[in-house]
Amino acid sequence: MVGEAEKANEYFQSESANPCEMLEKLIEFHSALTLRIKTSSGQNRPLENIEFGIRFKIELSKCLNKYAESSFNQAALTVQQT
Repeated sequence: MVGEAEKANEYFQSESANPCEMLEKLIEFHSALTLRIKTSSGQNRPLENIEFGIRFKIELSKCLNKYAESSFNQAALTVQQT
């Protein structure tokens, strides 16, 4: 998921980006995210069943270590354990 966001962001940072292509990139990114968080019937997947990707999990782990005693940590443990 992080890689997909970075790819879309990189395109938007270009000084020569075409507005129509920018819209295409946003639609592609939205579609990719939707496939990860929604079932084929349009229902939200349970958080523990969403594949966020290894880079996301690494960054989440760093954040959890930094805020080990916070309520944020407790809420995010579900994601890390999947």
